[in-house]
Amino acid sequence: MRLWDVASRRTIATLAGHSSTVLASAFSPDWHTLATASYDKTVRLWDVTSRRTTAVLAGHTDAVSTVAFSPDGRTLATSGYDGTVRLWDTNADTTAAHLCALARANHWAQLTQGLPSAVSASSAPACSG
Repeated sequence: MRLWDVASRRTIATLAGHSSTVLASAFSPDWHTLATASYDKTVRLWDVTSRRTTAVLAGHTDAVSTVAFSPDGRTLATSGYDGTVRLWDTNADTTAAHLCALARANHWAQLTQGLPSAVSASSAPACSG
Protein backbone atom coordinates (compact mmCIF):
# COMPACT_ATOMS: atom_id res chain seq x y z
CA MET A 1 0.00 0.00 0.00
CA ARG A 2 1.41 3.38 -0.95
CA LEU A 3 0.62 6.84 0.36
CA TRP A 4 0.95 9.54 -2.26
CA ASP A 5 1.43 13.29 -2.14
CA VAL A 6 -1.08 14.30 -4.77
CA ALA A 7 0.44 17.75 -5.35
CA SER A 8 3.93 16.43 -6.14
CA ARG A 9 2.70 13.08 -7.52
CA ARG A 10 5.28 11.28 -5.42
CA THR A 11 5.07 8.34 -3.08
CA ILE A 12 5.60 9.52 0.49
CA ALA A 13 5.39 6.11 2.16
CA THR A 14 4.98 2.43 1.45
CA LEU A 15 2.98 0.62 4.12
CA ALA A 16 4.12 -2.99 4.32
CA GLY A 17 2.26 -5.54 6.40
CA HIS A 18 -0.42 -7.36 4.46
CA SER A 19 0.61 -10.70 3.01
CA SER A 20 -1.62 -10.27 -0.05
CA THR A 21 -3.25 -7.62 -2.24
CA VAL A 22 -5.03 -4.69 -0.59
CA LEU A 23 -8.60 -4.45 -1.88
CA ALA A 24 -9.88 -1.34 -0.10
CA SER A 25 -8.81 1.50 2.14
CA ALA A 26 -10.40 4.34 4.09
CA PHE A 27 -9.14 7.26 6.17
CA SER A 28 -10.67 7.99 9.55
CA PRO A 29 -12.63 11.24 9.79
CA ASP A 30 -9.69 12.95 11.54
CA TRP A 31 -7.26 11.68 8.85
CA HIS A 32 -4.95 10.18 11.51
CA THR A 33 -5.74 6.53 10.83
CA LEU A 34 -5.86 4.56 7.59
CA ALA A 35 -7.70 1.23 7.43
CA THR A 36 -6.71 -1.26 4.74
CA ALA A 37 -8.55 -4.45 3.76
CA SER A 38 -6.85 -7.37 2.08
CA TYR A 39 -7.11 -10.75 0.42
CA ASP A 40 -5.12 -11.99 3.45
CA LYS A 41 -8.41 -11.91 5.45
CA THR A 42 -7.27 -9.07 7.70
CA VAL A 43 -7.80 -5.36 8.15
CA ARG A 44 -4.90 -3.22 9.30
CA LEU A 45 -5.13 0.11 11.04
CA TRP A 46 -2.20 2.43 10.35
CA ASP A 47 -1.05 5.56 12.14
CA VAL A 48 -0.66 7.93 9.19
CA THR A 49 1.99 10.07 10.92
CA SER A 50 4.30 7.24 12.04
CA ARG A 51 3.29 4.98 9.13
CA ARG A 52 3.11 2.00 11.52
CA THR A 53 0.44 -0.63 12.03
CA THR A 54 -1.53 0.07 15.19
CA ALA A 55 -3.87 -2.93 14.95
CA VAL A 56 -4.50 -6.05 12.88
CA LEU A 57 -8.17 -7.01 12.84
CA ALA A 58 -8.67 -10.71 12.16
CA GLY A 59 -11.96 -12.55 12.07
CA HIS A 60 -13.09 -12.72 8.48
CA THR A 61 -12.76 -16.18 6.95
CA ASP A 62 -12.16 -14.91 3.41
CA ALA A 63 -10.83 -11.77 1.72
CA VAL A 64 -11.93 -8.45 3.21
CA SER A 65 -13.27 -6.21 0.45
CA THR A 66 -14.72 -3.12 2.12
CA VAL A 67 -13.81 -0.79 5.01
CA ALA A 68 -15.64 2.30 6.24
CA PHE A 69 -15.34 4.44 9.36
CA SER A 70 -18.35 5.77 11.23
CA PRO A 71 -18.66 9.57 11.16
CA ASP A 72 -17.16 9.83 14.67
CA GLY A 73 -14.31 7.42 13.80
CA ARG A 74 -14.98 5.14 16.76
CA THR A 75 -16.33 2.24 14.73
CA LEU A 76 -14.98 0.56 11.61
CA ALA A 77 -17.31 -1.52 9.43
CA THR A 78 -15.77 -4.24 7.29
CA SER A 79 -17.24 -6.74 4.87
CA GLY A 80 -15.74 -9.56 2.94
CA TYR A 81 -16.11 -12.44 0.58
CA ASP A 82 -17.19 -14.58 3.55
CA GLY A 83 -20.56 -12.77 3.37
CA THR A 84 -20.24 -11.11 6.77
CA VAL A 85 -20.21 -7.53 7.97
CA ARG A 86 -18.21 -6.84 11.10
CA LEU A 87 -18.16 -3.80 13.35
CA TRP A 88 -14.90 -3.04 15.16
CA ASP A 89 -14.22 -0.64 18.03
CA THR A 90 -11.23 1.45 16.91
CA ASN A 91 -10.28 2.42 20.47
CA ALA A 92 -7.42 0.13 21.51
CA ASP A 93 -8.11 0.55 25.23
CA THR A 94 -11.75 -0.49 24.85
CA THR A 95 -10.80 -3.48 22.72
CA ALA A 96 -8.08 -4.57 25.17
CA ALA A 97 -10.51 -4.33 28.10
CA HIS A 98 -13.01 -6.49 26.21
CA LEU A 99 -10.34 -9.11 25.40
CA CYS A 100 -9.18 -9.14 29.01
CA ALA A 101 -12.74 -9.70 30.21
CA LEU A 102 -13.07 -12.64 27.82
CA ALA A 103 -9.71 -14.06 28.91
CA ARG A 104 -10.70 -13.81 32.59
CA ALA A 105 -13.94 -15.61 31.78
CA ASN A 106 -11.92 -18.46 30.21
CA HIS A 107 -13.30 -17.77 26.74
CA TRP A 108 -9.88 -17.16 25.16
CA ALA A 109 -9.50 -20.75 23.92
CA GLN A 110 -12.92 -20.53 22.23
CA LEU A 111 -12.07 -17.19 20.60
CA THR A 112 -8.76 -18.42 19.22
CA GLN A 113 -9.96 -21.80 17.99
CA GLY A 114 -8.97 -22.27 14.35
CA LEU A 115 -6.48 -19.39 14.33
CA PRO A 116 -2.77 -19.88 13.62
CA SER A 117 -0.80 -21.60 16.37
CA ALA A 118 0.87 -18.29 17.27
CA VAL A 119 -2.50 -17.31 18.70
CA SER A 120 -3.53 -19.94 21.20
CA ALA A 121 -4.94 -20.41 24.65
CA SER A 122 -1.46 -19.72 26.03
CA SER A 123 -1.35 -16.34 24.24
CA ALA A 124 -4.21 -14.79 26.17
CA PRO A 125 -3.53 -11.15 27.03
CA ALA A 126 -1.82 -10.38 30.31
CA CYS A 127 -4.50 -8.37 32.07
CA SER A 128 -4.27 -6.58 35.37
CA GLY A 129 -7.10 -6.51 37.85
